[in-house]
Amino acid sequence: MSFLSFVMMHVGIAQDNFDTEESSITVLGTSNVHDWESVVDLNQVKLEFTLNDSIPPLLGTLSLTIPVESIKSGKSLMDKKTYKALQSDRHPNIIYKVNIFEYQLGKAKATDGKLTVAGKTKNLPVTSKYNGDSNDVVLSGSVGFKMSDFDIAPPKAMMGAVKCGDGVTIKYKVKIKF
Repeated sequence: MSFLSFVMMHVGIAQDNFDTEESSITVLGTSNVHDWESVVDLNQVKLEFTLNDSIPPLLGTLSLTIPVESIKSGKSLMDKKTYKALQSDRHPNIIYKVNIFEYQLGKAKATDGKLTVAGKTKNLPVTSKYNGDSNDVVLSGSVGFKMSDFDIAPPKAMMGAVKCGDGVTIKYKVKIKF
């Protein structure tokens, strides 16, 4: 492979804007009383990425920054407990970074994905459905992890009578237009 070909394959673009109308990020969890759900206000999220010079377009890198206080359940008390558990005063953002994607049959695997929550960074490989054409790229899927993996104590309410489960699932659809 010539040097010029190598450079052309790695030419990328950066963008901090994405299609918030057709994208969504939802946090799902359980408690000893009922399941719960919070939605991320995508207008506050920062997305940066590079594209490899290919047809269809393939993501080269991705960085997603979610302000903790953009996560809303529709219940202010639950939101306050979420922000406290995630230490939003000291760690205001949740960050997911990927430097290497592997592609196969309509899927993109973030093999080196790293998630930072409450100041703790852990490896979190994610496999997404992937659809790309000359106008946009869509990643969708879900991934689960435990709050305790990030040294987060699951929130409690009513003097401990209501307890959140340790596991959470992030369901997402991210559409990037170019």
